Amino acid sequence: YNEISNEGLFILSEEIANLSQLTHLTLGFRENYKISDSGAGYIIQLLQSLPHIIALSLQFYACRKISDITMKRIASLKLSTALRQLTLDFRDTSLTDIGATYLALFLVRLSSLQQLSISLNGEKISDRGGCELSDAISCLSSLSHLSLCLSRSETITDKTMKAISTMLISHPKLLHLQLSFPFNRNITDEGIVIIGEQMSKLSHLTSFFLSLIHI
Repeated sequence: YNEISNEGLFILSEEIANLSQLTHLTLGFRENYKISDSGAGYIIQLLQSLPHIIALSLQFYACRKISDITMKRIASLKLSTALRQLTLDFRDTSLTDIGATYLALFLVRLSSLQQLSISLNGEKISDRGGCELSDAISCLSSLSHLSLCLSRSETITDKTMKAISTMLISHPKLLHLQLSFPFNRNITDEGIVIIGEQMSKLSHLTSFFLSLIHI
């Protein structure tokens, strides 16, 4: 755990905002119980002052005070059309399906995105969120690298697997695909078969990773 607070993120954001030519930005915060939506809001506001960002990574792993409010703010972002790489890690936060919906609204506007990595988990993310994210990813016509992690949810089922399979139809030229569904007990053989059937059609794929862990 660390002691970084919202105030610290405010000061950090103010300083980074001066770097107007920045093209690559990674900000990661882990296992923090002080950072809340207010602190994340400073980071999101910062992004509006960086018009040349090509690669962006925001990681709030195990920051449990981060909620759907942060995703709502992300959904309102107007990032540069030059954005090519995006990583969002919000595992072990307080996000729900509502947050996943806001994230989907954000993703559909990133038409030039080539590499996408999303990591979400928690008991409040269900098939609703999984399906909406899959539908949004289907719209990213330039995508070549995709990593999607949806874990620790008892309400992610084969319905999400079917939505992901449908999404893959939209990306026949994917080069890299990573799918992780650890600790999701309601994914069955049917869901895996659905994914497998679609995999054989991704003839350009050079790298594939699938993780399903049950305890």
